[in-house]
Amino acid sequence: MKKHSPESLLKVPKGFFNRFNEGMGLLGSGVKIAYTGPRLAFSLPPLMINVLIFILAVWMVVEKGGSFIDMVMGPDEGNYLGWLNWLLSGLLKVVLLYLVVTVFPILASIVSAPFLEFLTESQEKYLGTRKDLPAFSFKAMFKDLVTTVSHALKSLLLFIVLSMISVLLEFIPGIGQVIHVVVAVCLSGLLLAFQFMDYAAARRRLSFREKLGILVKDLAGSLGFGIAVFFTFLIPLTAPFVLAPAACGGTLLFLRTGYKNSTTN
Repeated sequence: MKKHSPESLLKVPKGFFNRFNEGMGLLGSGVKIAYTGPRLAFSLPPLMINVLIFILAVWMVVEKGGSFIDMVMGPDEGNYLGWLNWLLSGLLKVVLLYLVVTVFPILASIVSAPFLEFLTESQEKYLGTRKDLPAFSFKAMFKDLVTTVSHALKSLLLFIVLSMISVLLEFIPGIGQVIHVVVAVCLSGLLLAFQFMDYAAARRRLSFREKLGILVKDLAGSLGFGIAVFFTFLIPLTAPFVLAPAACGGTLLFLRTGYKNSTTN
């Protein structure tokens, strides 16, 4: 496995498409950082916890997912609507499984927040970007986590508003639906990029507006990274394994675009 130097990891290429491509590659760099060396000790606990939560959630859907339909329609034995009972029960399980896959990353990132904070802290020590930051303390860490959750809710609200506005694109004749899908994916990618770069940003006590400014500063890289994370999360069973690399990749994204300005704050 090729080992990247800290300098090469923080190098920002020129050109929109080069930056977009490099942004997508940050998730792969995050895999190498999270699952190799001493940082593996911080990556394994959230991985094991989230795997157990994911298995439990899937088991509950598969085993208990049809209970609501059975309660509403009654048992299918001797019921002339038994075939409909069976169909709706199957559809409900599929919908619930989809919700588990899509909602899980958000809930898992909350459960894993302390571990991911330690992980990205260790990553910055390796990269040599912790020199100008305040000394570590648990009090400061939990204060940063509160700020992170607050800013995450603000970004989610902004995402919802922009998503609702983007629905208007559906009215463009012919290509409206395609444009809407592309915009929705881009907005989802930017939301994920914001979420996973926030570990490094929170340590520098940046405001919500400053974080948005850093996200936009390298819009191409942010889009590339966020879209890579978005589509990886859509692959079944991968979500528990992607959280730690996404946190490391988001830290690299922040350091490449905002480090020089943020360490002086």
